[in-house]
Amino acid sequence: VCGKLVVACNEEELGRLRNLEVRGRQNGLEGIEYLEREAMLEVEPNVGGIAALRVPQEGIVDYPAVCRELKRRIVGNGGVVVTGATVTGLREQGGQWIARTPVGEYSGTFLVNCAGLHCDRVAEIAGEKRETRIVPFRGEYYKLKSGREGIVRNLIYPVPDAQFPFLGVHFTRLIHGGMEAGPNAAMAFAREGYLKTNISLRDMWDAMTYPGLWRFVAKHPRMTALELWQTFSKRRFCRALQKLVPSIQLSDIEPGGAGVRAQAMAREGELIQDFCLIRRRAALHVLNAPSPAATASLAIGEEIVRKNQLWFDCWRPANWSFVYGDRISQRYGRAGGVLPTLKASFERQLPLLQAAEKRVHALALGQAVAPYSPKPIPLAKPEKKTLPPKEQLAAFTVDDQYEVNLYASEADGVVKPIQFAWDEKRRLYVACSPTYPQTLASSPRTDFVLVLEDANGDGRADRSHRFAEGLTMVQGVEPGADRLYVCDFDRLLHLKDTDGDGRADIRRVLFSGFGIGDTPSPRNSIDHGTD
Repeated sequence: VCGKLVVACNEEELGRLRNLEVRGRQNGLEGIEYLEREAMLEVEPNVGGIAALRVPQEGIVDYPAVCRELKRRIVGNGGVVVTGATVTGLREQGGQWIARTPVGEYSGTFLVNCAGLHCDRVAEIAGEKRETRIVPFRGEYYKLKSGREGIVRNLIYPVPDAQFPFLGVHFTRLIHGGMEAGPNAAMAFAREGYLKTNISLRDMWDAMTYPGLWRFVAKHPRMTALELWQTFSKRRFCRALQKLVPSIQLSDIEPGGAGVRAQAMAREGELIQDFCLIRRRAALHVLNAPSPAATASLAIGEEIVRKNQLWFDCWRPANWSFVYGDRISQRYGRAGGVLPTLKASFERQLPLLQAAEKRVHALALGQAVAPYSPKPIPLAKPEKKTLPPKEQLAAFTVDDQYEVNLYASEADGVVKPIQFAWDEKRRLYVACSPTYPQTLASSPRTDFVLVLEDANGDGRADRSHRFAEGLTMVQGVEPGADRLYVCDFDRLLHLKDTDGDGRADIRRVLFSGFGIGDTPSPRNSIDHGTD
């Protein structure tokens, strides 16, 4: 965390700088301050401009290391990361997406297309119409030569122009040492065009035959020409840097690396600056991921997962038959007791989806987002009073050849038990479902597996602990030596306790995407469905 200065170079930029200050405070940034010229020089002695915003919490990160850690976690949770596997075909078959690649076929129940430079083509392979087009823009950098890195202490950025999604040239300290300056934003001659000499006739034809590109050039001829000039003129590039650091000279910089921005463009010639998402029943296509998509990727990812969970809660196939189909008059389709009709419940959940969508977009735009606090739709409390366990037990009538005792109750943590099984150590695994009989959108996964044990042999459980949590309507449990197989709604899970604390610390999804024939009873489809 090294801090950053956002610099206004002229009077015209002061208003935008003040707006950035307001947004920063709304987002909870600490220590942010507006600096006049003299105060700027105390932070960066060589900076230009007339005012600046100091952001002390700004930092840099090693993104290859971030990706390696993400891969480690994915693999540790039973996932697979395959590289060098160009997707050449996609098809839906039997409730699964099947991706064809040169190294084999891969399948899954939900498709997330986040293919960057090729996302529009992947969406087209999946059956979508290419309304927007990815136009590649190469961003080239220069480095400050050895011995001149000290001219800039940390990070110096310009005030962004809201008309364009590009930041403009800026100075950035590198995680492994050194200082880079850039980038420009010139159209690349290939989607993988990291060098000026990289040329793809296919990619060029794809861009040049798209009317949106020519409309963009017609709207912004000056900017287009300047960026292209900057690509081939080191002197012009240096002049752009001098707006932020006037003392920098042509001899201070040398060529650095380059990146290619996957910029989505509309047919009208507008650069899309917001997230562009296409949602389908079993697919999500991310066709534009603007800055700060990388910086906020984990937070945005959490919101997208949460939004898709809401989408699933509202739109899973069983709901269609109960809400608009032939089961609308059947049990769970119609109102009963304290439960509304599924259609009424469904329609009340739609605003939650809209709110989740707004949260994703706000995060992507760097706007303030309050901490997520789910507010499930409340159900009326049952009028019928529940009898205590002893009174329930006294109401049993049994044959003289049998006797009944209370093994465990709510006092031991049992809540709505729906499945149970014994292991070889005479421990009872009980699947408890506070969720039953109806999942409410925005409700967290609250079901769990409880382990009960009779240590002294008196026929009553005297020990209990939760083996696993975060489940939904468990339809079967099969225990073994410190491991458990669980049918968790539409997934088959393998849970294992590796450190001996009695709680599962490894969770693997063995199978998923079982057909769901009935909202409260997915086992109906698992046992008898056609999937």
